[in-house]
Amino acid sequence: MYLLFKTGMRFGELVALIWEDINFDEKVIKTYRRYNTSTRQFVPPKNQTSIRNIPISDEEINILKALKQEQVRLNNELRIININNFIFQHYGYVQDIPNNATVNKELRKILIRLDILPIITTKGARHTYGSYLWHNQIDLGVIARILGHKDISMLVEVYGHTLQEKINDEFDNVRKLL
Repeated sequence: MYLLFKTGMRFGELVALIWEDINFDEKVIKTYRRYNTSTRQFVPPKNQTSIRNIPISDEEINILKALKQEQVRLNNELRIININNFIFQHYGYVQDIPNNATVNKELRKILIRLDILPIITTKGARHTYGSYLWHNQIDLGVIARILGHKDISMLVEVYGHTLQEKINDEFDNVRKLL
């Protein structure tokens, strides 16, 4: 769940990741396919712009390195083979991948326990990431590229309510300049 909030990736993109998709030196995640939990198959990306590199920080790099070490240790201990080399391998699930409903259920439990509202889903994590970037003055074109959108029109549609808040704030800044 952590990487959902730190990358803005679609759930299907995230669970399709294999270790070779992480470039630890350049600090990017390459996404080029999705896992459809309904059909239980790997499918092409949503569109061509969904094939992209997503920046990650040293913190995410360190967490991924620790996860990899722990995964190797547990797989050796339990004599499990990660045939597909999945990052988010969960033994016992179909193809060792958790489904979206299960992750949403766990996310809900965590948010309730932490008394965080509103209760969101994995898709909400993606929207939270996009909103966070926008409110921290990241260019809309860059946000669109990171999220795998063709252009900013989808951002305007999805984040219109937060864009209006930002516009109102900027209007206030313009008034101060006058």
